[in-house]
Parts: sequence; C-alpha cells; structure tokens
Amino acid sequence: MPAKKGNTYAEKYDHDTAKKFFEDSLQLVKENDNLFYIGQVAVKMNTYRQLYDYLIDRFEDLDTIKKEIDGILESRVAERTFEGKGNSTYAIFHLKNNHGWKDKQEHDHNVGLTVTISKDDAEL
Repeated sequence: MPAKKGNTYAEKYDHDTAKKFFEDSLQLVKENDNLFYIGQVAVKMNTYRQLYDYLIDRFEDLDTIKKEIDGILESRVAERTFEGKGNSTYAIFHLKNNHGWKDKQEHDHNVGLTVTISKDDAEL
C-alpha cells in the first residue's frame, strides 16, 4: 500500500536536525581556515551543497545561519587575496560567482519610450 500523499516518513531532517546540521556546519567553518566554498563544507559534512538550499526552502529561519557561513567564506577569500596569499584571478571568479560581487556597474537606460509607425505614416 503506497504512503499517503505528502508524507514525510522518510525525511531525514526535521527542523531540529536541520538546525543542528547548520550549526555544525558553521562551527566547522569557524574552526577550519582552509574552507573557502560551501561545496567544501558540504563534503566535510558528508553531504552535497544543494542540501543547504533545500533545507532553507523548508525552514526559512535557517537562512540566518547560512548567511553567517557564507559571510565567513566570502571574507576569508577576500582577506587571503588582499594579503597576497591567494590567487587574485581565482578570487575574482569565486567572489563574482558565489557572492554576487561585480567589477562594474550596469545601468538600464530604458526610459519607456514607445514609437508606433503605421502604414499610413510610412513613406515607401
């Protein structure tokens, strides 16, 4: 007999276990200065990086812990690079792709002007 729709019998993470997972991840990041990317953290936690997003979708309040983790990882990459201990090309790539950094501002010059040309107005 199949389980009823929407069952969570096989769910490994309830709110408490998910929160502990995030807290353990944060502790790992604080203790290990050689972690720079959430994928590395996931490997050390014996899981995959998409699990963090999945759990945040389920338990929105865990987003604050994830932001703290991301903030530490982001500042670690930037600090190492500023100190000359990291590869600047990698740091630029990493910060742009994982932390939303940009090296230029882009402006939208669309002012909403509409021009209509009818057959009667057009000279052929």
